[in-house]
Amino acid sequence: MPAGLKIKKVVIEPPLSLRFPWFPTTVSEWNDIANAFQDRWQFPHCLGAVDGKHVQIIAPHGSGSYYFNYNKTHSIVLMAIAKC
Repeated sequence: MPAGLKIKKVVIEPPLSLRFPWFPTTVSEWNDIANAFQDRWQFPHCLGAVDGKHVQIIAPHGSGSYYFNYNKTHSIVLMAIAKC
């Protein structure tokens, strides 16, 4: 480790199956999701969908252009994942 750097916090993330109880854990569950996307949307080999939305905020003091977006507003991005 370079001089002057210190570890402040170690984060150990639990597996996705513990954080998201609906997260598939077997090949069969993954295949069921892929088949559902194929049947419903005629979209083969799809295991989920991701989408994002800009949520307008009042920019925190001193944040500069950090939260400024292409719509000329301040926002954070909310991302979501979905299964079929």
